[in-house]
Amino acid sequence: MKLGIALVIISFSWSAQAGTGTDDPRVRQHIESMNVFADMNNMARPVVEEYQYGKALDIKDVIELTEEVKSCKLVPMAMTYLDGADAMRTVIFKNFGLCSK
Repeated sequence: MKLGIALVIISFSWSAQAGTGTDDPRVRQHIESMNVFADMNNMARPVVEEYQYGKALDIKDVIELTEEVKSCKLVPMAMTYLDGADAMRTVIFKNFGLCSK
């Protein structure tokens, strides 16, 4: 139970301080490259949305995930995937970086 509460607090405090994560250069590059990928493959560009804790994702196949960074704090990440209807979707979420401590 304590872990669940901690995750909610972390999620809330991150949202309050960082918006959607699209201001991060790695996330922006991911979105741009996925738009190019969609254009080259005659697909609709992916819908970009921020992940909400507890939301179920319909992931059929992962297309690309941003590279992890060395950081001991939460960092924005993006994952583009095909859903069950073969539509491309990009979800922005927060993940702890690779911490060497």
